[in-house]
Amino acid sequence: MRGAAWVVRDLKGKVMMHSRRAFFNTGSKWEATFKALMWTWVDSMASHKVNRVIIAMEDKSLVGMIVRPKAWPNFRFEALEVLKCLSKIEWWRIGGEERCTNRGAFLIAQSVTKGRRYHSYVAQGSPSWLHALFESEEIRSSV
Repeated sequence: MRGAAWVVRDLKGKVMMHSRRAFFNTGSKWEATFKALMWTWVDSMASHKVNRVIIAMEDKSLVGMIVRPKAWPNFRFEALEVLKCLSKIEWWRIGGEERCTNRGAFLIAQSVTKGRRYHSYVAQGSPSWLHALFESEEIRSSV
């Protein structure tokens, strides 16, 4: 069993909404990451009408598969599936991000396995138990 999470922020880094989901019967970490990406786009972003987004994810191989599909011929099917979903988004960018800079999403996902929180949900704002962390990551206005 593995956990996944996504967080949507505005331009200043304020958390608009977040979600968590447990994935059961995934063979590998890569398979779980791919399923999490598809869940994020197919089930979540489209249904919440998020149409301009920067996707930051820890798995750089999955990022490479999407950005440079010809360099990843063994994952052609998966790349095409993701690109088909992303084609419905008005504007998007994807890139790798270190865990330490995406800590809130990591901790939400980890709550599935470490905290045995198997209930999937979507909620506005940040989770109360991580409010201080997310608030500290917001971009402060210089004006």
